[in-house]
Amino acid sequence: DNNLNEMNERLEVSISSIDDIYREISSYQSQIEFSQQKIDDVLVRLDTINKIKKKYGKTLSEINNFLRSIKMELILIETRDEEVKKIRMRVAEVEQKITKQAEELSSQRRKAAVSLKKRILEILTQLGMKKADFEIRLTNKDIGENGKDDVEFYISTNPGEELKPLRKIASGGEISRITLSFKTLLSDVDRIPTIIFD
Repeated sequence: DNNLNEMNERLEVSISSIDDIYREISSYQSQIEFSQQKIDDVLVRLDTINKIKKKYGKTLSEINNFLRSIKMELILIETRDEEVKKIRMRVAEVEQKITKQAEELSSQRRKAAVSLKKRILEILTQLGMKKADFEIRLTNKDIGENGKDDVEFYISTNPGEELKPLRKIASGGEISRITLSFKTLLSDVDRIPTIIFD
């Protein structure tokens, strides 16, 4: 039967076409690499992106704006840190200069104390206090407007007597003569030819 033969031929052609399509699908499928790890990685990245969007902005533009603002803040912080560093360096330089000046002043005071002691004792002798002893003591302190020394005068008016701070001397007569010796010494410094005491 011609019709049957024709149908058979058409069926064979169809089967052949199906085979070709199957081979093509199989070939394409073999080229696709299915990896669960890659899928998991993509899902993790998507989750991270969603978290970033939720925290820093809904769009990429908003996220970039936030990033730029953070970078600007970082620059400002670094600038402030640099300014603070410069100020600290300047403070250290000033402290070093002050310390040097205070040490020089202290050295000059100690030298002056030797000659001042000698001159005060000479004046006290002239005022009848031949057995008196006098001393200028300098002790270190934190640097202030007057330097790094606490200066105190010590005196004993009798032989063998312990030196005591001048401010603790009780005798009015002794205080008067000691005061006179200081004023006499100051008059020499100020070049005052005559002093009248009442």
